[in-house]
Amino acid sequence: MSGECIIIAGYETDVNERLLLSDSVSKTCCKRQYIRYKGSNYFYYDFYSHISDMKNFSYYEILSSTVLKLQAQLKDINYNVNIVPCFYKSQNEFLHKLLLKKPEAAVIQLDYSNNIAPFIRITKYIKELSPNTKIIVSGQYIFNKFFSSSIDDWNDLMSIIGADFYVYQNASDSIIKILLYLKNASCLSLLSYIFMKDKNNYKLINNSSVPLKIKNKLELTEKYYNEGIVNFSTSTGCPAKCSFCNFPLKNSQRTYMKLSEVKEAFDTFKSLGIKTIVFSDDTFNLPTSRFKDILNMLIDGEYKFEWYCYFRIKECDEKIVELMSASGCKGVFLGIESANNCMLENMNKQMTLNDVKKGLKYLKKYNILIMAFFMVGFPGETKESIEQTINFINKSQIDFYTINLWYADESTKIFDKKNDFLLEGKAFKWKHSTMDSITATNFINKMITQINKTWVPNENFGFQSIPYMLSLGFSLNNVIKILELSKELMLNNFNELDETIRENTIGKLKQIIDGGKNENI
Repeated sequence: MSGECIIIAGYETDVNERLLLSDSVSKTCCKRQYIRYKGSNYFYYDFYSHISDMKNFSYYEILSSTVLKLQAQLKDINYNVNIVPCFYKSQNEFLHKLLLKKPEAAVIQLDYSNNIAPFIRITKYIKELSPNTKIIVSGQYIFNKFFSSSIDDWNDLMSIIGADFYVYQNASDSIIKILLYLKNASCLSLLSYIFMKDKNNYKLINNSSVPLKIKNKLELTEKYYNEGIVNFSTSTGCPAKCSFCNFPLKNSQRTYMKLSEVKEAFDTFKSLGIKTIVFSDDTFNLPTSRFKDILNMLIDGEYKFEWYCYFRIKECDEKIVELMSASGCKGVFLGIESANNCMLENMNKQMTLNDVKKGLKYLKKYNILIMAFFMVGFPGETKESIEQTINFINKSQIDFYTINLWYADESTKIFDKKNDFLLEGKAFKWKHSTMDSITATNFINKMITQINKTWVPNENFGFQSIPYMLSLGFSLNNVIKILELSKELMLNNFNELDETIRENTIGKLKQIIDGGKNENI
């Protein structure tokens, strides 16, 4: 007997909603993520669509391999699965039609949401159209809240969202078990890492984990690959143990696709006309031996993909970079975080600034784009360490950078040293012996104006938008111009620009976007 299931894979945040739900620090951070135009606030893609003839900017349409893998796995247990890439844009049409079919289950998997509002809005919408549909909620927000909230706060959160099931760990495996349970209540003994609604309360179901024989295949159709680009993950988890990150808690054990399955995916990508792959593995180049095997597979198979990945620079030598270049690597996303060795030690990055410099030299030698993450405000941060980071970025071979305010997550290892750093607060509202979140936020605003590399906004954009825009036909030069002009407009959120200058900047931006591939614009 087959069932109907919906997977909601994303949610496009509204700027004003984001501002409304933010505290004073978060509001200041949010100012960097939008452009104000004619009395309205727009995230970057929305703004580009608003001012240009090009109306199809939406990185949410490029689905992650995690979602597509879950779709394939659910089909194996006889569920007909439909994916809604982005709730905000799809709710009035596609999702509405799907809910009229009264599906047995709807899976909400929002990995990048930072607040409760999207979950409330989606669950309310589903319940209005299909009250008997069981709602399953998972994602990074749920994971973070489960491990950082008190019991009372966690119970309140579940009640406010109003879902039927919450998955706080081992998402894919747990979701499959829930759907097996919905088909056959005798499968209750399978359930683990979930909270299940029981009348007006929720109860924890965490039986000893029973492994499932789940296929690692992807559901690959032209429907989701019309842009010629795909997000693809060949592994889960990260071997690093950075003290600001909760990945070790979330994925205590790394899992890997078999190399034969990776090759099968490559063959399918080739047949669908995919030209660009963004490897979304948390750390694609570890272990090194497996990484080399995949690089040789790309070369020997003559796939001719252009590809990007999250890369650990400590394990970077010239031979490996040469192999990366030969296999089609065009860019890497690097978590450098700081140019101060003491800060790197506090973060347990297990690398030094010299390691970073050596790796950057090799990457640049082979013309690989360097996109680097930096963090400000982590315990131990000072004005001097920030200035060191600014000077390093300006003198480095980095092409694109972004700066994040440290998010004080109580489930991360740095909180084991809470007393050592006199650490108080959480999320984006914190202070420690050398800095507080307000001071750190002000430093970030100054850094963006002082650094001479191309800055990339985080929310609704991010580094992965660069290969996305390149896949749409924009030249690298024009992507850089778009981001630089956008930054000028963004800075207007802090310093009012002359209206004539603003309109001139918008005109230039519109010309580049509408010109698309024209390098000379």
